[in-house]
Amino acid sequence: MFGDVPLVDFIIDSSENWKQPRAKSEEIYNFILEELEDAEGMLKEKSQMSAEELGRVTKGAAQALLLKVNLYRKNYDAAISWGEKIIASGEYSLNANYMDNFYLEGENGPESVFEIQYAEDPTSDYGEGNGFTRGTFTVILTRSRSTVLCQGNAGWGFNKPTQDLYDEYEEGDPRRDYTIINPTDAQIETPAQEIYLGCRYMSNKYALRNQDGNYIALSHATRAPINHKEIRYTDVLLMYAEACIEKGENLAAAKDAINEVRARVGLEPIASATREALRHERRVELAMEGHRWFDLCRWGIVGETMNAYKAKYGASNPNGNTEGAEMADFVVGKHELMPIPSEEVRLGGLTQNNGYN
Repeated sequence: MFGDVPLVDFIIDSSENWKQPRAKSEEIYNFILEELEDAEGMLKEKSQMSAEELGRVTKGAAQALLLKVNLYRKNYDAAISWGEKIIASGEYSLNANYMDNFYLEGENGPESVFEIQYAEDPTSDYGEGNGFTRGTFTVILTRSRSTVLCQGNAGWGFNKPTQDLYDEYEEGDPRRDYTIINPTDAQIETPAQEIYLGCRYMSNKYALRNQDGNYIALSHATRAPINHKEIRYTDVLLMYAEACIEKGENLAAAKDAINEVRARVGLEPIASATREALRHERRVELAMEGHRWFDLCRWGIVGETMNAYKAKYGASNPNGNTEGAEMADFVVGKHELMPIPSEEVRLGGLTQNNGYN
């Protein structure tokens, strides 16, 4: 997210060591790989975990991150090797039901490779005390603002699906309606707040609904207990397929990996493993799970994608939206990275990222 950052691999026990310069991102990645390879040799497989240990980091989680880091660095041989190890381990499989990944009942299931654990805690605080990390903010952040739609348990309405995403799904793909809620006029109480750039959709993932589709009431005003799947087995299959496609090798295995993901939701198999097929599948399979931005940056198409979206949707302000709801231009060479927070620049004497002066 920030590019070059300080590399601190020692305990800072003196004010003389407090200020650290930004290290090159390549150094950071090398450090990450060393740590992950070290951890991978010591961790247990998921199947070796006791019931009490379930949720702790596993060998498969380290392997999946090794696959991911090598994919980002375009080390495709290494990425393929780590992907093959995870697949061959037999430790993971797809849930028969796609949405089981996003119900409380589906936590730490067969598809979960790396899952951040959260817990019910009605006594949690509102700041940075002991309760700050026990529950997740995601539910309250992404639920609709409408109390009608959420049956009295409304949220803040952030992270909205777009029309562009809605249109990406193939005819008959059930993941569209699993992922995206299309509220009726009667379910929208405040159009100016709930409709943005003409889009009324809401995310259905991590909204804390039960298998009947009803919203579960929150025991705390801003927290919820549902875990977050940081890496699902489908992500592993698609990262592995991407590495094969970019390398131009093992294309039959790449096709099988993509088709395994598609078969779970009853879609026809692809005939061949192509970059276009892979990128489509990642977008619809992992929609609203926090991967899309980093995929676009890794593929080197984030600028053209964002500016094409603005040209199509971003200059309009229909349906009584809040004034000023208009997208800015994406500046290539700047917006791929976040700015270093100004307080970090001031306190640490750090240089700022390009364009954020």
